[in-house]
Amino acid sequence: MEKDGDLMIHEWVEYALNVFFGEGNHIIRRLVANHANSNFLFKQASVYYKLDQFGQYLPDADRSLINFIKARADLFEAWIGFCILSRRLFDNEAPLADLREFFGDFLSLRYNDLRQYTCSVFSRFDIPSDLRCRMGNLHQKEVRAGDIQPVMPSVPPDPKILLGFLLSVEVKPPPSSKDDEVQTLTAFATNIEDVKEMRKLLIWHHQRRPPSLL
Repeated sequence: MEKDGDLMIHEWVEYALNVFFGEGNHIIRRLVANHANSNFLFKQASVYYKLDQFGQYLPDADRSLINFIKARADLFEAWIGFCILSRRLFDNEAPLADLREFFGDFLSLRYNDLRQYTCSVFSRFDIPSDLRCRMGNLHQKEVRAGDIQPVMPSVPPDPKILLGFLLSVEVKPPPSSKDDEVQTLTAFATNIEDVKEMRKLLIWHHQRRPPSLL
């Protein structure tokens, strides 16, 4: 049963990360997918949802850490597999929208700290009027795999891999505004050509409107 769950999870991971990071964001999607499909993450999910309480004769961590992790990861995959089976008992072509939504939310929470590296952008001219204000200096930073490693330490990527470029700028309310809050707008590009276009067109990812996985 865990094989059925594993196959569907791989499909949901591909869909969710494509929406989360953008279609052209190939490198970061591949690195995160390695973690999202790993036994380490499934084991964490299994323990969080207390699925390990339903297992019998589970391997002990002191004897074999690898088997300890895999056995609990298999419980999560089997749980998903049984959910799929229960839906398709009544409709073999069931779309499984609720399960995909659950898994999308699960990944969205797990990788929320990586949201700034999405390629989903919109024009500065579409920013609500309360953000049409004074802009500070523009900052550009190279983003490498080492920058995202703390989010997925159990499946660490090569820290030298270049993922792209993060642009950021601070915006302040106009002098006439009573609000003195400084906000930061960011944009992420996978290549230097897109960085040049972003600089020229002032295109930003608005942190108050994160992309949805649904």
